[in-house]
Amino acid sequence: MKRRSPKGPLLPLIRRLNEIRRAHPALQRYESLRWLDTHSEHLIAYAKREGDDVVLTVVNLDPANEQEGLCIVPTELGLPETFLAVDLLSDSTHRWRTGRNYVGLPAGGSHVIAVAPEEAA
Repeated sequence: MKRRSPKGPLLPLIRRLNEIRRAHPALQRYESLRWLDTHSEHLIAYAKREGDDVVLTVVNLDPANEQEGLCIVPTELGLPETFLAVDLLSDSTHRWRTGRNYVGLPAGGSHVIAVAPEEAA
C-alpha cells in the first residue's frame, strides 16, 4: 500500500477546507444541497444552509484557464437582497445580492463563501 505524502502541494488547501467544514454546520450535512445556476459551463456552484449558517461555493472546473460567469443566488434561499459574502479561502469580503453576481476565478480556483449575519451586512 502506498502512503500519502504529508507534504503535497494541495495539503494547505485540504487542511483549510477541513477547517471550514468543521466550523460550518451547513457543510456537515448533505440534505440542504442546492445547485445554483452560473450561466457558464466552466463554473459549478451550490449553496448549503443549516439554520442561519449559509455557505455558497463556486468552482472553476477548467484546470487550465481563468473563467468567469454569473452565480445566481435564488430568493428561495431566504437571504437579504444584499449581504456580505466572506470568502473563507482568501479572507476577502464582497457585497453580494440575491440574483446575479459576477464571478471570475483563476484556473481551478474556487470561492467558499460564508454569508455574514444580517446585522453585519
